[in-house]
Amino acid sequence: MDKAYYFLLSAFGISAIGNWLQQIAVPVIIFNKTGSAYQMATLYGVTFIPWIIFTIYGGVLADKMRKTKIIYWGYFASLFFSFFLIFELSQSQIHMILVYMASFLLSSVEPLTHPAFNSLIPQVVEEKKLSQVNSWIEGVDNTLSLVGPMIAGTLILIVSPIYLLWFNALSFLLAGLLALRIPDQSVITKKSNSIWKDISTGFSAARKNKVVWTGSLLFLITNFAINLYQANLAFFVLHTLHGSSATYGLIISSIGLGALVGVLIAPRVISRISAGKIIANATLLAGLATIGIYFTTNFTIIATFLALTGVFGNLNVVAYFTLRQRVVEKNLLGRVVSVTRTISYVSIPIGAFLGGFLVEKNISLFVIILIAGLLRVFAGIIGYCSPLNREQHAIKNK
Repeated sequence: MDKAYYFLLSAFGISAIGNWLQQIAVPVIIFNKTGSAYQMATLYGVTFIPWIIFTIYGGVLADKMRKTKIIYWGYFASLFFSFFLIFELSQSQIHMILVYMASFLLSSVEPLTHPAFNSLIPQVVEEKKLSQVNSWIEGVDNTLSLVGPMIAGTLILIVSPIYLLWFNALSFLLAGLLALRIPDQSVITKKSNSIWKDISTGFSAARKNKVVWTGSLLFLITNFAINLYQANLAFFVLHTLHGSSATYGLIISSIGLGALVGVLIAPRVISRISAGKIIANATLLAGLATIGIYFTTNFTIIATFLALTGVFGNLNVVAYFTLRQRVVEKNLLGRVVSVTRTISYVSIPIGAFLGGFLVEKNISLFVIILIAGLLRVFAGIIGYCSPLNREQHAIKNK
């Protein structure tokens, strides 16, 4: 792997640190200024909407423009929008409409740049190293999900949360400068007359590849199931199980720890077992681990089951990303990434909304978790009976 990859990974890592600080700081600032849990929850929804709207366009851009250009301009745009957010949150009396607008704009950048980032990886990494590189990238993300909340929480005790947002802005600047150093040999398709034609081409390419298409549908079901209960996990621990905030923190960390283990073992597993088989079987095993939570109130056992879902979940992610990068033509990869990601993400807000609705209707979270586990098992069975389980190619890492 050459310097291009290390510049790419460094840019990703630095911006990811900033993003984690922002994710912790913004809700704290809003709660301190408004005292409203509703505003915090609404902001979460606002920041997620761009993933559904813009990801598909990001795929078209990735195949039509220089990928590095999309990435570094994305970081610089994020820098600009972060200034807007900092300005609004620094006011003594904040206007939530403007905060929503700033957050929406800032959250709109990553869906537009993610396909370029994902489709640039095969250009700067040898095919035999793809699973290892995808594991490293997911490992960075999951390590931050493990330690990020602790670091941000500690910093907030020392400095004002607004300073964390300034660090986030700095991270975008540094990431953009690093991205400028990445040489780009992108395969760019000829411009067509209609963006809808480009989207249709990406959709057709994804649909044509039965393995890639089935994988995206499995993630659609899985994401719906996970968000049935994950959005209410704090309520489950603190209210249903009468746990403490510290207990909740440890349980969240267990998910991050499991996810980190998953990405660490992924290259070895993928080198021995085909990616399709991993996706099908890991989905099934994650479902069984989720069902296990239904039968216990012991925090240690619950944390263990959640850690296992993290292990199997990230095995899925690394295997699918690697499979998709390997089998999709490079000039179509950006659009296929955007199509499959959009499909898998559509169910997330639906699952979160339905889970919250069921809790409001006094449906036990144990029952909701059981339903989620059964859905994941169902998805695994579909995968087991699908072309995924017949995908034979294992990636040898030398």
